Amino acid sequence: MDEELTPLDCLLPSGKQKICLIILNQPLDKDYLHILWSKALVKACADGAANHLHNITAGVRDSFLPDYISGDFDSITAEVKAFYSGKGCKLIETADQDLTDFTKCLAIMVEEIQRRQLQVDAIVTLGGLAWQA
Repeated sequence: MDEELTPLDCLLPSGKQKICLIILNQPLDKDYLHILWSKALVKACADGAANHLHNITAGVRDSFLPDYISGDFDSITAEVKAFYSGKGCKLIETADQDLTDFTKCLAIMVEEIQRRQLQVDAIVTLGGLAWQA
């Protein structure tokens, strides 16, 4: 029997895909965040995405601590940076201006997956295609 392809399996409550999550510097959808966060083996924020995560998780922040935050740190606020640092989240500064924060965060994610020898079906990004009028 052929396997059924379900591209958005990670967004289904019953989805079985093993994912890693990268949050990008755009407004976040709370429902998608909760679903993806609960399924992610590794969670990361690209620079200013940590501000959005911090804001949307008010009251439950200790349940939403990324494994790492990476970037050149030109977008993350000092308050948010201090909060996550104080909670033990890795802050990985990547000052290379030839690459985007997303590209740098993705490269670190791939290294982390290999280091932990994880079996992952997909690396999912959240917040990358926002549109504002």
